[in-house]
Amino acid sequence: LVVELARIKKLEGRSRLAQEQEEAATRMFAEESMTLRARISLLQHELQQSAAAHTALQHEHERQQAAGDGARITLLEEELQQSAEAHSAELQQVVDAHSA
Repeated sequence: LVVELARIKKLEGRSRLAQEQEEAATRMFAEESMTLRARISLLQHELQQSAAAHTALQHEHERQQAAGDGARITLLEEELQQSAEAHSAELQQVVDAHSA
């Protein structure tokens, strides 16, 4: 009987230890789960910020490209104007030469 009681107490001790270990594992899992959820939330926020920054950069690139195109058009217009004035001056010289 004493041996049986000792065996039961030993089993109860093991059962209590197993329960404590299970509770500790459950707490650790819950803490890790909260940590992972926080990390996921942070990564989602960073991804949203990155997407917004990418969109802003894309818009800025488009704006700069449009401004560059406008500047090139203005430059070409000025070159055409100068060329037209030069041709007009040459033509006037030819007309003046034939008139004289």
